[in-house]
Amino acid sequence: MEIPCIIREFVVKRKEINQWNIELQSQSLQRGLRKIKMEEERKFPTDLEMLKQEVEITFYKSSGPGGQRKNKKETAVRIYHPPSGITVIATEHRSQVKNKELAFERLQKKLKELNREKKVRKPTKKPLRVKEEILRDKKKLSEKKKLREKMQYKEDSETDKSE
Repeated sequence: MEIPCIIREFVVKRKEINQWNIELQSQSLQRGLRKIKMEEERKFPTDLEMLKQEVEITFYKSSGPGGQRKNKKETAVRIYHPPSGITVIATEHRSQVKNKELAFERLQKKLKELNREKKVRKPTKKPLRVKEEILRDKKKLSEKKKLREKMQYKEDSETDKSE
């Protein structure tokens, strides 16, 4: 039995799309695993010498006040820290060196914040006043809903007898 050409092309394209979806899913899974590993390890060095070895630094032209020098020279600094995924920029100064120092300070500050251990939240009970307020609100809502019900009319047997 011969399969029409159009159907064969559809099946081939469908297989390609499925393969593409599988590749995307595996990539996103890998990204997720990397994020989990990063959260588990989570201790990044903050000393300047180690950071200079780990980061990728790019320079670009910044905008804003600063005159012709700032507009023509690449004074702005972007620092990317691959292990943590943090990107920091500094464009405030006319000097590339000052911007670089400022960007490293910002990166160190963010890494210290990441390294800090978060306190475990202690669950607390709701106070009695809050519980009573919740119950009062629930009661009010139920009364509203009761008012929405259709009215049921009862046939009065007394009115029928009197007529």
